[in-house]
Amino acid sequence: MILISSNDINFPYSACERLYNENKEYNISSLNFGDLIEALKGNFWAVCDDNDNLMGCLYFEIRFKDKWFISGFSRRKVTQHVVNAIHTLINHYDKKKVYSETPHRHARIALLRAGFKKIRYNIYKWEA
Repeated sequence: MILISSNDINFPYSACERLYNENKEYNISSLNFGDLIEALKGNFWAVCDDNDNLMGCLYFEIRFKDKWFISGFSRRKVTQHVVNAIHTLINHYDKKKVYSETPHRHARIALLRAGFKKIRYNIYKWEA
């Protein structure tokens, strides 16, 4: 698995934008892709397999009194890549608590496999 920051010159912008638009109905954000990238200032990551094929994208945003939330979107049937990327990014940012919000079944499965626990309706939490 390879993670590429949106600050990296090799960031696959077009592929991520295409995947974002394909998954628009599942995205919580109402921003267009360019505005989302700009707002996150480097906290947006492309998740690629070892052959540089885009599997999905993950991003962190700060909400509710400095709580770190992870969100994202991906191709189908790449849950293990997403789980590995979640763990890698949590370690990268050295976070002890991370939250996520999703109403979508496929995202809930990835979160639960990554060790998140449901704490409220559509809100999940991971703790070290």
